[in-house]
Amino acid sequence: MLVAGDWLGLGDNNKIWTKEEQYKLARIRIDIPNTLDLDWDIDVKKSKAKPPQSLKYRIISLAQDVRLKAREVFAHRGQYKKRSSELAVESIWKSNIIEGKRNYFLDRKHALIKQVIKNTSDKTSLNALLTIIEQTVPIERIWLEVAEKPESHMKSFEDIKNNEILELAKEYYESLTTIDNLTREEAINKILNTDGFRYYENIINKL
Repeated sequence: MLVAGDWLGLGDNNKIWTKEEQYKLARIRIDIPNTLDLDWDIDVKKSKAKPPQSLKYRIISLAQDVRLKAREVFAHRGQYKKRSSELAVESIWKSNIIEGKRNYFLDRKHALIKQVIKNTSDKTSLNALLTIIEQTVPIERIWLEVAEKPESHMKSFEDIKNNEILELAKEYYESLTTIDNLTREEAINKILNTDGFRYYENIINKL
């Protein structure tokens, strides 16, 4: 094929997929014998291809899975590694979609946040602070800077020393065991599956 890699006019939710930064690591290979040139609408120059209707939805299904995996790797660029267990990756940040638009918010059920709320007398000011942080995440600036220089961003805790990471982990550990009533093993496993901390297994194991 001489045609450059693309999504062959496919898409989902009534939207045609285009080349986007977060999916650029995705790769799908389809071997097509010459006998299927007509089915795939391949011209003499082999410069275009169109999936036959009978395969369209199967290919879209496979592509959705590949795109999801590619996006996950991109989102954790420079930090990607296999999880230490089958636990879901924990994050202090959550996201959802409201009226078709995505927003990001701090997980108020996170053990550390629950502990701070519990130990703070001025809960009104604390809630105001958390809300302001959530409402002012510089999404556009982050996206632009990542798109321009994707390799120039630090990974979590890269700019602090190992002993500081251990102290942060201890605080998290205390909140998990006292606020969420987890056992030592449960707390350690959760920290090892938490964004940021999960890339410093040798430090976390010192707890």
